[in-house]
Amino acid sequence: MTNHRPGGEFLLFARNTLLGQSQLEWEDAAEGVWLRAGLFIPAETYFQFQHLFQNHTRELMAARLAQHPYNRTALERSSAQIESLQLRLLHPDGTEIPVTSLELQDCADTLSEEPRELQVEIRDRIIHDRYFSQPTA
Repeated sequence: MTNHRPGGEFLLFARNTLLGQSQLEWEDAAEGVWLRAGLFIPAETYFQFQHLFQNHTRELMAARLAQHPYNRTALERSSAQIESLQLRLLHPDGTEIPVTSLELQDCADTLSEEPRELQVEIRDRIIHDRYFSQPTA
């Protein structure tokens, strides 16, 4: 991500369970697509799901790196488990923010500093401008 653009505290939920928060402080933009990412600070309730996110992160990274063979079935199973959580991004005022995609990477089992990152993709200028268009810091 290239531009540091804090946008406030965004909340990540699995259904109605708060998983944690992120400022989604980094932005990269292309024609009609905005990618936001930031350090993810877990709530205590996150840890009951942590194994799912760590497993998904490992499978996804293996597939993306293409340096190692990956198990397509394991990736699909892991992705389905994450999808079943019905992840939602909320503004602190309680408004759900419709994003195109949402990904939580958890490398806490391999990294010691800043091991978790939340990434979202927005493809709607109105949504982007309403929730993420803040002056560049």
